Amino acid sequence: MLPRHRLAVTRTPSRVARVAWSGLLAASLACGDGGPVHVEAPVGSVAFTITEDTITAGTARTFAVNVQTADGQPMPDAAVVWGSTDAAIATVDGRGRVSAARGGAARIVASVRGVSDTLTLTVHRATVFQLSVSGIAEPLAEGDSARLTITLRAPNGAVIDDGRAVQYRSSAPAVAVVDASGVVRALTPGHVTITATSDDRTGTLELDVVRASVASVDLRAGAALLIPGRALQLSANPIDRHGRTLTGRAITYSSSNSTVASVSATGFVTGHAIGSVSVTATAEGTRATIAVQVVVPPASAYSIDTRFIGPVAPDAADAVRAAVARWSRVITGDLPDAQITLPANGCFAGTPAVHERVDDLLLLVMVDSVDGAGGVLGHAGPCVVRTNGLPIVGVIQLDRDDLAWVMRDGLAVDLIAHEIGHVLGIGPFWDGSSSVVGLRSASPGFVGARAREAQAAVGYAATAAMPVPIENEGGPGTRDAHWRDRTFGDELMTGWLNARGNPLSLITVNALADLGYAVTPTGAEPFAFSFERQAPSAQLSRPERRVAEREILPRWLVDADGRLTRAR
Repeated sequence: MLPRHRLAVTRTPSRVARVAWSGLLAASLACGDGGPVHVEAPVGSVAFTITEDTITAGTARTFAVNVQTADGQPMPDAAVVWGSTDAAIATVDGRGRVSAARGGAARIVASVRGVSDTLTLTVHRATVFQLSVSGIAEPLAEGDSARLTITLRAPNGAVIDDGRAVQYRSSAPAVAVVDASGVVRALTPGHVTITATSDDRTGTLELDVVRASVASVDLRAGAALLIPGRALQLSANPIDRHGRTLTGRAITYSSSNSTVASVSATGFVTGHAIGSVSVTATAEGTRATIAVQVVVPPASAYSIDTRFIGPVAPDAADAVRAAVARWSRVITGDLPDAQITLPANGCFAGTPAVHERVDDLLLLVMVDSVDGAGGVLGHAGPCVVRTNGLPIVGVIQLDRDDLAWVMRDGLAVDLIAHEIGHVLGIGPFWDGSSSVVGLRSASPGFVGARAREAQAAVGYAATAAMPVPIENEGGPGTRDAHWRDRTFGDELMTGWLNARGNPLSLITVNALADLGYAVTPTGAEPFAFSFERQAPSAQLSRPERRVAEREILPRWLVDADGRLTRAR
């Protein structure tokens, strides 16, 4: 009986059977007429000529295997199936040619009809022979970014793509910087060399940074209404093609009718006669226009009755009256009168008894010693508020010693106007108000709709959706009680006095409207947000003094019949 093999049987006319082994078992059997039938011999073994090898990434090598039958006969024509256990490290084609991709270890598998062998292959990282830098073909405009393309090649010219680390350096960080991922960010016009290094091989890219072109001008006015003799400040910001604000660009202004309203070189529009004008701002040939109306000044029905407690120097009294006049130009609507009966010291120590009918606000002002020069400038806030939350009696106490330098520096009117702002409700009414979010957090903000609209109008926010930033630095009396100084700088109701002036802006005017006052935008003073103000150098160089103060919170509520109840 023959062994159990599959036989290749060929039928011939003779009745003699011939059997031959040569990788395939061929048997010619005399089985009568018919075609040949081939039967493959079983595979006994598959073996690599070596068991392990090393190769460098980026190169290739062909491996061979010996295939034999069970009784040791070679099978040179056997079909071998090749494979790799980690194709990311090395791949193998159908002829046993292995291509090494990256450093690591993989096993190469050769298989013939279920019988296989493996070879352990160690791939060494290819040595970087050449590093080239590309990806930025044209000059970058300041503010633009682009990613570099790095090509690493091995000594045989093969591209190395194994995630090799690359380090970057800029020859002029003031012109352009490059991050660890190879993104170049252009900062200022000039020339820079970007150097890339990997495995001690370097490549460079020469790059020019050019001045960004002005694509548009964002022109806004704090208020589009003026009264004759008053001014408003325009905010004009050049914008590049990506929507970024460009700083340091020259802007010129013009008015369509200077007899109605003229405009200065710095964007102050002054009303002269009733009518309308178009004011144009131009930056490097790109223009934007805004309409400004000069109107009849509205009459104010809001009255502030100032009452001095104790002796007040004439120049200090004049400063108080000038500060009151600034707010009287803003608030126009009458508030309900009320009978006020307060005992002596009813607001704080030293305040007199009050027994009278008040329309609209009684302002008690005292100049006295608080804590000496260099400390607290004063106390200010509402003492008695109506049931709608608006004050009817307010108090201001100024430190006599600090008032001396404030008068000397010409800041007395601004300081007192600032304190009146607290009396009216900027700051003291914020805690617990639905118009304020995030107090005592890193990002407190005022969310009144009118104030947010004004913030957009003066150029700070692109839309009216952003809350108005509230001060998030300083101690009690400063933090959470003023507009944020790092944002609005010289605005009247920040926590700092600015030697260059402290305008009562449309933001503050409209915040009063959010609190419930009837106001007119024509009373707002010229103010425009400046992106230059946000630069660290501007923060350090602004000539200003912190307004150290203590708030006075409401002590009494009064109803329409004059009944007083404790507020807290």
